[in-house]
Amino acid sequence: MNITQRNRAFDLDNFFNGFYQAAPSARTRAKTSSSNTFSPRVDVVELNDGYQLIAELPGISKDNIAVTVEDTTLTIEASNTVDNNEQTEAKTLRSERRFGKFVRSYNLGQDIDQAEIKAEFKDGLLTLTVPKAKEPEIKQHKIEIH
Repeated sequence: MNITQRNRAFDLDNFFNGFYQAAPSARTRAKTSSSNTFSPRVDVVELNDGYQLIAELPGISKDNIAVTVEDTTLTIEASNTVDNNEQTEAKTLRSERRFGKFVRSYNLGQDIDQAEIKAEFKDGLLTLTVPKAKEPEIKQHKIEIH
């Protein structure tokens, strides 16, 4: 059996993929590093009491993921290493998995509670729960005029 690779430049099945996708809102637009070798899919959802980010990170160890917050910017970093076939006689015929490092940052606005951000990594999905900051109670009181 011979494996041949198709020329994807003329693949009409994929020509219009992403063509009609809506542009991300300015609030959740991702800034992607130019040195990225892959960029996982990330959903950003606004809830009544916060935000939720869900990133697909299959094949990446929890130890190779870092999440940081600086001011209003939440950053996800992860890395994935390539399997080394040089130690065996195996010859890779086709490799479609992506390896390397990626960094994505999201501006979540001024209304987040940084101290209460929670992260869970299960079955290749990183779920970040970012609560909105609680609004201070405004109490009404009479101001005496002198």
